[in-house]
Amino acid sequence: MKRECKEEIGAEVEVGDLKFVRDYIGKNHEFKEWDSDVHQIEYMFICFLKGEINYEKANEKDAYQIGIEWIDLKNLKDVRIYPKKLSEVIKEDGSFEDIVYLGDVN
Repeated sequence: MKRECKEEIGAEVEVGDLKFVRDYIGKNHEFKEWDSDVHQIEYMFICFLKGEINYEKANEKDAYQIGIEWIDLKNLKDVRIYPKKLSEVIKEDGSFEDIVYLGDVN
C-alpha cells in the first residue's frame, strides 16, 4: 500500500486498519467481455497522508490515470466509483462498519 501510493500519486501514507474486502469474478460483471478469466481479491485499508501529494514525483503512474482527486467520504454517492457497493456501505457522515466483506461486486 505504501509503495503503491508513492509510485502512483507521489505521496507518503500511513496504513491503518483493513476496512473492506472485495471479490471480483470478472465473468459475473459488466466487463466480462474483457476479463471473464479474472478472479481477484481486493483488500482496502484506511490510509492517512503523511505529507503533500506530489504527482510529479510519482514514478510509476497508471497508464490510464489522468489525475488525482480527493473526495470527502460524505460526497461519495455523488461520484462514479468502483466497486459501486462502497457508496452503499459508507454512511452519509463518512462512517462505516468495522470490516465489511463486500462480496463479488463491481
